Amino acid sequence: MTGESRQIEISSAGEKCVLRLRGILGPAEAEALRQAALDACGQATGVVVDWSAAEQIDSSVVQVLLALRTGLSATGRPFATTAAPPGVRTYLQNGGFGDLFDEAAGRQGD
Repeated sequence: MTGESRQIEISSAGEKCVLRLRGILGPAEAEALRQAALDACGQATGVVVDWSAAEQIDSSVVQVLLALRTGLSATGRPFATTAAPPGVRTYLQNGGFGDLFDEAAGRQGD
C-alpha cells in the first residue's frame, strides 16, 4: 500500500485500484490524486473511489475524478464510488455531478 499524501491512500483490491480519500481535499490534493491515478491506477482493471473519510472536496478534485472516469470508460474499465459522506454527496448533487458519481449504480462509465 502506498500513499501520495495523507489525504490519498492507494491500495489494490484484486486487479482494481482503490483510492481512499480523507479530510479536506483541494487543488494541492487534486494534483496528488491525478499523479496517483496515473502512477498506480493506469494498468488497473478498474478503479474504486472510497471517500468515506472525505470531509470536503472542491471542483479540482471533481475534475480529476471525471477525467479518470472518462479515461476508464474509453477503455471499457469500470469506475465506482463508495461511502460518500453527506457533505460530499450534497456538494456533488449541488454541482450537478450526483448522477456521475452515483454509488447505487455500483459501476460508472459504462
